[in-house]
Amino acid sequence: MLCKTCNWHIHDLRRIRSTLDFNTAKTNATSLVHSKLDYCNSLYLNLPAHQLHRMQLIQNNLARSVCKVSKYHHITPYLHSLHWLKIP
Repeated sequence: MLCKTCNWHIHDLRRIRSTLDFNTAKTNATSLVHSKLDYCNSLYLNLPAHQLHRMQLIQNNLARSVCKVSKYHHITPYLHSLHWLKIP
């Protein structure tokens, strides 16, 4: 359910991203999606690796939509510029 909700918000953010500046897009992404990923993150300790990977893909897609980067670029520098830590 978490992945479905986050992907829906990322899709909506991508639709309106051309009308937003970087700071507004980052604020919206943090409040709508990243906060859901951070909620109860201490419970992620015992999750299987495939579920953690799915959450990492969501965070990567979110960073790509905020920074307007294609899926072929390496995402780590953009995660650092947004001050977001990787999920695992």
